[in-house]
Amino acid sequence: MIEPAKNRLKEIRKVKGLTMEQVCLGICSKRHYIRLEKNECEINITYLCHFSNRLGVSIEKLIKEPSRYQSFSNILKEIY
Repeated sequence: MIEPAKNRLKEIRKVKGLTMEQVCLGICSKRHYIRLEKNECEINITYLCHFSNRLGVSIEKLIKEPSRYQSFSNILKEIY
């Protein structure tokens, strides 16, 4: 299992402009997906594989902490 604090589902989903429904469709229930996004439960490797494919990113990107530069860049994108 992956530590909940490492999960970046919400951040990546929003950058991609996708809804929760679009990401979880056929993978898990929306309720369970919400819990995963909020890091209320651990995400297993099966879900990581499915979500990485759906979001078009590597598993590493889903669980790796962004650099400070990336975090700042994302904040600027949200502002502008």
